[in-house]
Amino acid sequence: GDRDIFLYDRITKKLLDLPNLNSPADEWSARVGKGARSIAFCARRDKAGAEVFLYDRAAQKLVTLPNFTLKASALECDLSGDGRFLACVVNRAELKFYDTRAGKPAAFGNLPHQGRIQFSPAMSRE
Repeated sequence: GDRDIFLYDRITKKLLDLPNLNSPADEWSARVGKGARSIAFCARRDKAGAEVFLYDRAAQKLVTLPNFTLKASALECDLSGDGRFLACVVNRAELKFYDTRAGKPAAFGNLPHQGRIQFSPAMSRE
């Protein structure tokens, strides 16, 4: 696509290969977990809307996110530093969370700003 995801190794001063991540579609909003093992990102790979994806660098493949289908016209995501939680802003109106260890959506109770969100999600890097 016009927008793809790359990692840059500051020691070797080279782009790192990310097999099976980029596609002919646009990928954006890439967030890297601690140690760069996981990469969360958004992409519009079909006409149904944007989706969130999780890439495992060690396995060199996309990770299935059961029960977390977010087809949206606008989507931004972030990944916690340890790679456990995904946070997504869907259509600038809703915050959604996913626990990658438990393999299911996560709930954090009532959160402020539901309805019209004017920011991208930001998770702790700790």
